[in-house]
Amino acid sequence: MKFLRNIILLILMVLVSCNDQEHLTIDKKPPEIEILSPERNTIYSQGDTVHIKASLSDNTLLRKGFVHVHDQLLPVGKDTLFSYEFNVNAKNFELDTICIVNDPVDKNYVIYFDAIDQAENITELLRYFHQYH
Repeated sequence: MKFLRNIILLILMVLVSCNDQEHLTIDKKPPEIEILSPERNTIYSQGDTVHIKASLSDNTLLRKGFVHVHDQLLPVGKDTLFSYEFNVNAKNFELDTICIVNDPVDKNYVIYFDAIDQAENITELLRYFHQYH
């Protein structure tokens, strides 16, 4: 009798757990990034301040983001002018920071924006600007 009761309990537990799993959703939608500043291909002079602004959002929760500014001609991580990492834990985040271009030679720079949500979905965007004397 105990055996039959245990079998029935096991079947009920499986049915209940299957029902709960039907309501689980998997987030496959990556975060969104809207770059507000700098404008595409803006030209700066040596010593100018570059205002970096962006709106980040996600359908669930943003976890963290990165901004990296470096010489366009070099691989990521080489000759990095500016790097900023931030933790979010919110649906929306307004990025507002600055970097100063102070290189003695003319350069083309690229800004890498990365946003990562709680489900590890990633969005990456690029924005280019230039420094001339």
